[in-house]
Amino acid sequence: MYQFFIKDYQLNNNKAYIEGPDYNHVKNVLRMKEGDELNVVIEGDTNEYRCVIESFDDDKVNLTLCFVKESDVELSSKIYLLQGLPKSDKLELIIQKATELGVYEIIPVSLKRSVVKLDVKKAKAKTERWNSIAFAAAKQSKRKIIPKVHEPMDLSLALKYIKDEGVNVKLVPYELCDMDSMDATRKIFSDIDKGSSVAVLIGPEGGFDESEIELAVNEGFKEITLGHRILRTETAPLMVLSWLVFMLEYGVTYYILKPFDLFDLECFKRSIFSASSSLIPLSALIFSENLLQRLVLTADVIISSITSLSVSGVPAIACRWLISLTEESL
Repeated sequence: MYQFFIKDYQLNNNKAYIEGPDYNHVKNVLRMKEGDELNVVIEGDTNEYRCVIESFDDDKVNLTLCFVKESDVELSSKIYLLQGLPKSDKLELIIQKATELGVYEIIPVSLKRSVVKLDVKKAKAKTERWNSIAFAAAKQSKRKIIPKVHEPMDLSLALKYIKDEGVNVKLVPYELCDMDSMDATRKIFSDIDKGSSVAVLIGPEGGFDESEIELAVNEGFKEITLGHRILRTETAPLMVLSWLVFMLEYGVTYYILKPFDLFDLECFKRSIFSASSSLIPLSALIFSENLLQRLVLTADVIISSITSLSVSGVPAIACRWLISLTEESL
């Protein structure tokens, strides 16, 4: 079902209309006809309005309201992406995908190692282009909010903006962060409460200058690691945003059972696989080749009734999302 943004004045009782560029999109690109249905939303409104096309005028599409549906596609948390200016058109990709993932605002940041330097005139034109990309992505992904893309700022100004916004959690992925701090990074993410605002600072292709990390940390940003691999500047924000969206929408709970030396791993496997497939999807099970120190069950939703599987007297928890075995000792 196609979705279009309208202003509040374009909806009156059971009638609405579409105008501007979307008029051409509906009539000439999508070639929709009278009687076809579509959704319209008012930015910031949680309602979704299902309408049927009544007629076409020279400059607008006349609609009749069928019903109103409340939608909760927006995250409970506001996520601010501070993106170091990348080369070429990489920022366009970042804006598009970040919008799909639920970001609230995007702030391009000019950093010391940013190759791209925009003058005032170019920055204004670029910002208009970036906002049009955010608009199209919001429409495609059925967002109820169109993320605002700011004009590029220097780091000090961007950090001041985040401070003035009263953001609760501030994160900066840093390639020189201790690679053994994945547990700390995991804890930082798991401690983020729904409804908390989050800012994520991403460096450009050349990475951060140490003075920039120091400045960010002094403003309350926490260094996190994204693993042992160095990610491209267009990959890093999508990884962080995906992680945040999963945590904020579904949540993750860790359950640590007894050490493996208390029971037989093969016995555990057989018990799991013999369980009801409605409780534990077999495709969600990942087994290690080695005997592990700990068993960690990670799940976003725990089945309301905890099923005890007879594994040498050790109960296992039935999950319907993800069960994984890990070699990490928590």
